[in-house]
Amino acid sequence: MIRSLGVVGAGTMGAGIAQIALQAGLPVYLYDLAEGALQTAQVRIEGGLARLVAKGRLTPADRTAALARLTLTSDLRALAAADLIIEAAPEQLQLKRDLFKQLDEFCPPGTILATNTSALPVTELAAATGRPDRFVGLHFFNPVPLMALVEVVQGARTSAETMALAEEFARRIGKSPVRAKDTPGFIVNRVARPFPGEALRLVGEGVATPVQVDRIARLAAGFRMGPFELMDLVGMDVNYAVNRSVWEQFFGEPRFRPHPLQAQMVQAGLLGRKTGRGWYRYEGDQQIDGPASPQYAESPAPRPLGLERVWVQGSALMAGGLTQPERPDPTGRLFEGQSPAGLKSHCPRRLPFDWIEAVGAAGYYLVGQSSEAQVVLLTDPHELTAAHGWTGLAPGALLLWDGSACDESFLAPHVPLDRSLSFAGLPPLGERRLVELGLTLTTKPEAAEQAAQFLHSLGRETEIIQATPGLVALRLIACLANEAAWALQEGVADAASIDTAMQQGVNYPHGPLAWADRLGPDRILATLEALQRFTGDDRYRPAPLLRRVVASSGTFWRG
Repeated sequence: MIRSLGVVGAGTMGAGIAQIALQAGLPVYLYDLAEGALQTAQVRIEGGLARLVAKGRLTPADRTAALARLTLTSDLRALAAADLIIEAAPEQLQLKRDLFKQLDEFCPPGTILATNTSALPVTELAAATGRPDRFVGLHFFNPVPLMALVEVVQGARTSAETMALAEEFARRIGKSPVRAKDTPGFIVNRVARPFPGEALRLVGEGVATPVQVDRIARLAAGFRMGPFELMDLVGMDVNYAVNRSVWEQFFGEPRFRPHPLQAQMVQAGLLGRKTGRGWYRYEGDQQIDGPASPQYAESPAPRPLGLERVWVQGSALMAGGLTQPERPDPTGRLFEGQSPAGLKSHCPRRLPFDWIEAVGAAGYYLVGQSSEAQVVLLTDPHELTAAHGWTGLAPGALLLWDGSACDESFLAPHVPLDRSLSFAGLPPLGERRLVELGLTLTTKPEAAEQAAQFLHSLGRETEIIQATPGLVALRLIACLANEAAWALQEGVADAASIDTAMQQGVNYPHGPLAWADRLGPDRILATLEALQRFTGDDRYRPAPLLRRVVASSGTFWRG
């Protein structure tokens, strides 16, 4: 059992670890040599405890007792009194190895040594000591007092007893431990790499701007922060260093390849919040610019002039020949009082029923043939046949097609592209406040404007970007799900631990594997394959496990 804690490094992470251990009733020895570091840490800890008192989560007496258990020291040997010592020093391999070598020399044999590294190999750090069986990774997340997750990382020689004690300690201080294999980035810093990495590629390829990517990530995919906002918060120097570390440890694996924009931002000193400017500008704690707030989600715009008749591909109801719901509407408008859920048994599985609901609720007429419509929605461009209701386009009709798994070259032989834009069908319309619209090389500006107005009348925000398979939201989700599949296949952790880590460690709206199951592993695979064809880049290579799940019509979560 862990009865006392030593912490090496009194920075933000070290002070946070010390605070939660003090709250849990443990004596804490906090070490640092940097001038003023210990005093700054004490002020930070006192402030954190004072806030808990103000919120009623801690009594004044408990706060006083917690501070009495804190020992500040600039003598590393003082930490020999602790049962567990956690290193929270800067991410420099040799610095950490030197610290652990010293600790190993004077600490009792039973003392457990742990590193809070986010990306360095636990096994290599353990090799600097004579107790690799009593060495473990304990990776906390910032801000430590608020983030529930702790990755408990098992080195090559970490014993089962040490792992059990580390997990027990994590639970005692109020954290949720997840076990991870000692691989580059562990769970979170590995699986999360596509979030900033793919965002940088989208900007570098000219698909979208940083503010567009962030707004789409928030409003279309449900992330609490966009990837560029997150890079500013973490610091571009830190983001770039972790990215390079993981890439190098994987011997140049294309999925982790850093982007030139990262290096450029670091070279320019545009590090984010801590320098007052990164992808956005900051004054103190306030962000000066950034993604715009929703406008149409709460108050849909009126229907644009000249657009009344809509055809949605895939509806058996509109194609005819199947049992009709009661009270058919001879005008062709969505049946009054008829819930779209009632149409499910008459429609193919692929039909996104929320399109039908949204179109009908906005007052549009649903027509039975594509050639009768002023707006055509292709929910599966691969089924562009008469058997699926396709009778061609009327002159001047607006064409919106699902670009989740194809690009404009697929449609070019079949339809004119000057009044054509792609959209991403996943996540489905009902789960997103914003719909991306992808321009082809020949899309007319007036067609793009009309498409945006159409979606605004459905109560959805829009961002007009360049067409690419998956556009932004699905491209981010597919890459995250793929990396999670690689991690699961390689035994880094089980599915539950991976998804828990990503939700608790970086506040993702869903775990990436559960997200893939909800959207369909087959759709994730199709998006990745389309991206690989479109870009020619091996970074979109699907994990073999993803292919196996799709081939077996299975899911990542079993039971």
